[in-house]
This record gives sequence, structure tokens and C-alpha cells, in this order.
Amino acid sequence: MSTRAAVCFIDYTQVIALQPNNARAYYNRGLIHQKLGKDPLAQKDFSRDIEIDPGYLRARASKSYSCIAPLIPILLELALG
Repeated sequence: MSTRAAVCFIDYTQVIALQPNNARAYYNRGLIHQKLGKDPLAQKDFSRDIEIDPGYLRARASKSYSCIAPLIPILLELALG
């Protein structure tokens, strides 16, 4: 994890501790998880964002991608044989 990502991760985690209904903090922390390949943790943060703000479409799209991303190499292998 880069230094900047680590600092942002800590900041978002602190915001969540102080403001547990801050949907964007969950979303942004989820993006960091996603970039690190920690898709289950990303999905958890995106899900919490969606619970707080069901209309935020970026969280829905990011959650969908984090569910599909781990399958892409498998699907490519199957398709390309």
C-alpha cells in the first residue's frame, strides 16, 4: 500500500469511527480495499454505503465490480481455453 493510500485508509477509518453514517467514507475506504484486491472488504464497505444512501449509484456499481473482478481471470481462461 502506498503511503498516500495508507494515510487515506486511516483517515476514512477514523471518520467512520466518529461518523458511522458517513456513506462517502465507507465508499472511499471500499475503493482502497478494491485497489488492494481485498474484494470482500470492499464489498462490505460498499454495502454499508448503500445501506446509508441507497441512491448512490457509484457504490452500487463499485460493489458489482468487486463481486465480478475475481471471476474475470477464470472466465478468460474458460473462454480462451
